[in-house]
Amino acid sequence: MEINQQRYAQLEKLYSSGQWAELEASVGEWLQEKDLASWRPRLLLLMGHSRLYGSQDPAGAADFYDQVLASSSGEQASLWREIATAGLSDCQKAMPVPKADGLAPISQPNPNETDELAKGLLRVMIEANPPQQQLPN
Repeated sequence: MEINQQRYAQLEKLYSSGQWAELEASVGEWLQEKDLASWRPRLLLLMGHSRLYGSQDPAGAADFYDQVLASSSGEQASLWREIATAGLSDCQKAMPVPKADGLAPISQPNPNETDELAKGLLRVMIEANPPQQQLPN
């Protein structure tokens, strides 16, 4: 097994065991090396995933996904971009939505709560304006 494949396998073990600080330190060291060849996009994606899913830092993760989108080239560039785009989408879902007046951000609505509110509103509207029954002729 090639040395870089062994290094990456070690990083994956750190990721799957939730050792985020060790993972980020190791990836950071590797990213400082000059000859990364095809490994750079993988490392950036791993850092993005670590920040998003491990550290719960969607803004930090988005920076890494943006780097992948800006710099990916080569054989697997479309795959790296696809993964980075999906990661950015997950970042947007995980980020709080700021209030229009610039006050404290509010979180994304819970779909279950939204559904319940919509059902409640519909019930109130029906009770206030019951459907007119038509009598048979």
